[in-house]
Amino acid sequence: MTKETKQIVGKAALVLAIQDAKTAIFNSTNPHFKSEFANEKSVKEATDPALKKHGCAMSHELRIDPTFHLCTHVIDALGEIVAQSHYPLKEAKPQEVASQITYGRRYNRSAIMGVCADTDDDANGATFITKDQVANLEYLIKKTQSNLKNYLKVIDAVSLEKIGIDKYDMALAKLKNKLSDMEKK
Repeated sequence: MTKETKQIVGKAALVLAIQDAKTAIFNSTNPHFKSEFANEKSVKEATDPALKKHGCAMSHELRIDPTFHLCTHVIDALGEIVAQSHYPLKEAKPQEVASQITYGRRYNRSAIMGVCADTDDDANGATFITKDQVANLEYLIKKTQSNLKNYLKVIDAVSLEKIGIDKYDMALAKLKNKLSDMEKK
């Protein structure tokens, strides 16, 4: 199997896992804003079975390159990284870092798998976002758009029907729609 075919298989498996992911159950309340959200366990329960079904797994690691952040990877059955998301962390007391890591795992997992984990506050919380947070979000959005464009190029390069992946057209259409929606914003 060529490297290109391996990438296609892995990315197709992730697309199928995203389609099969369940809705996260909102089981916690933010004490400051009184809004409901799905905690990390709920998001994990909504996504892990779909990842497993399609031969993928998710892992997390702390990095300092060039900034301190949590990197979350989706790995396919061949051990290839097929998706990743980064969440910036601030250096702080160990308990505060642990809290950031928990939030970051939930945030990254939700972002990669397209699972809603927070109540939509119609941007009311945006007044509390710092310039650094805005810069980090802009970076993540650009990186995600770039990754989606690259995925589409790879998936378009070889017909998945030749390697026996079902639902190719549906998965590709969903990816193209997501990319189109992101470019409109």
